[in-house]
Amino acid sequence: MPDLNPYALLRELARRDLEHFISPIGDQVICQIETEYGRPTAGVLAKAWKPFTLWPAQRDVVRDFDKHRLVCALKARQLGFTWIASAMAIQQAILHPIATVLLFSKRDDESIDLLRRCKGIFLRLPDWITEDTKVSVSNDHEFELSNGSRILAFPTTAGDSYTGSLVIIDEADLVPDLDKLMASVKPTIDAGGKMVLISRADKSKPPENSPFKRTFQAALNGDSEWHPVFLPWSARPDRTPEWYQAQVKECFDRTGSIDEVHGSYPATPQQALAPKSLDKRFPGPWIEKCFKPLKRLNLA
Repeated sequence: MPDLNPYALLRELARRDLEHFISPIGDQVICQIETEYGRPTAGVLAKAWKPFTLWPAQRDVVRDFDKHRLVCALKARQLGFTWIASAMAIQQAILHPIATVLLFSKRDDESIDLLRRCKGIFLRLPDWITEDTKVSVSNDHEFELSNGSRILAFPTTAGDSYTGSLVIIDEADLVPDLDKLMASVKPTIDAGGKMVLISRADKSKPPENSPFKRTFQAALNGDSEWHPVFLPWSARPDRTPEWYQAQVKECFDRTGSIDEVHGSYPATPQQALAPKSLDKRFPGPWIEKCFKPLKRLNLA
């Protein structure tokens, strides 16, 4: 009887399911991410790689990223969306050979850091996931594997000549010309690839001038093929109401409004999508109290 690889089933599960690729399976750690630890109040922080153990809310995000071909993800700060996307990039590259993953961020140094995260995940994977997959090319903008897969990192002003099986655009609402980038890149994945837009809201851009906000709102309304993903600030388990109120107070004392809080730590999509209220006649919180979503009418 031939010897059976005891990890073959686990590897197949990780290939088919992003959640199984990321989270520990029993005592088997797969993905690791870089985290900070120490005492922030004392300014004593260090970084270390640790197992990527998903919070309950993150599991829903992972499933949405995995299930839908076009995802528009609106986020609060520090909820792990970029790490989830980085893990998805590595899953594609290792377990779906000859994949081409395109990473975009606003600036070149940010795209380089995005690729650095992917490399860090790869280098810490167990041998039974990577098997015989070796690194062929590794530099600031390219990570190529022996199975023919590549992960390429670009600022948003470049890279639109490649055809990608997965395209990730990080901090999409901060991209100066997102319309142009999407028009160039989206056709490359229309044969069956995936595209994920990830961003916090840029409060300096009103919704009518923001392709990202318009894409998210259309997805939220069910008016497009995009799937909306949103997590509030409270999705992170270590954030308390007291922590949030401290952010609100600091922001209001410093700026005279809480626009920055609604941009960085929204509780609802409406808070994130709303334009700045500081220079408006009616402050945003007043209007929010009157907000009630309309029911969609079935005119058929």
